Amino acid sequence: YAHVGKEQLFEIRHCLECGLVYVSPQPTSEGLAAFYETYYGDTEAPRTFGDFEAHIKRIIRARCPAGGRLLDVGCGLGTFLKYMSSDKWELYGVDLSETALAEARRILPEATLTASAFEDDFYPQIQFDCITLIAVLEHAKDPRRTLSNIINKLRPGGVLIVQVPYILAFFRLSRRFPFLPRVTFETPRHLFDFSPATLQRLMAECGLEKLVVDVARPYCGQNNWVRMAIWMVKIPGIVLRFLSGGRYIYPFAGAIVVHGAKPEKR
Repeated sequence: YAHVGKEQLFEIRHCLECGLVYVSPQPTSEGLAAFYETYYGDTEAPRTFGDFEAHIKRIIRARCPAGGRLLDVGCGLGTFLKYMSSDKWELYGVDLSETALAEARRILPEATLTASAFEDDFYPQIQFDCITLIAVLEHAKDPRRTLSNIINKLRPGGVLIVQVPYILAFFRLSRRFPFLPRVTFETPRHLFDFSPATLQRLMAECGLEKLVVDVARPYCGQNNWVRMAIWMVKIPGIVLRFLSGGRYIYPFAGAIVVHGAKPEKR
């Protein structure tokens, strides 16, 4: 592996064989669970995904036009499920935090919500038409086990949509040029940083096909100046992806979305 940097007590490493970026040592499961109970302390704070939310909805409409059962893994306060609420979708959510789920139940009483670790067998009798993981996989202690468990809950032909940060290039640049705005890895919340290639390969190895990679749209929808700055960084990546027919993802994309389908039964 190559040493990328250090943040707090954690070393950040880049595997030279598979390309995965990860923190070492990995925090304990108990420590992470305690962190997420305090993470959602202010449930009244406004939360929005801005343009990103609409982008994910367009992907869902294109790949799952008939609707069905939609599961948001790591649903938090239920913001994205609320955005997707319609007659076409039966809504489900799962999260580690009971604090977040209490707020999600308040704003979305029609949804079915449960507290569980993402590697555990939640909703064992249900198969879903679409599952979303928005800013979740980088937090998972075992991404392969998490993905495999979630893909098992898809019906044949069902779609999984995964969004993750992609910050390695920014992290290296900010360390090389200290006068630039500092980019943090966000340890211990973030345990991994996936490139388009590593995430595609992992999802394919877990059994998905028809994989598509895109540049994630900005989260921020409240401050127009911040939103404009983020768009200025992302637009070259979106243009380069279009010109390359989806084959090239800009290293400064900031975040990526990968979506694929579970094979139909033969």
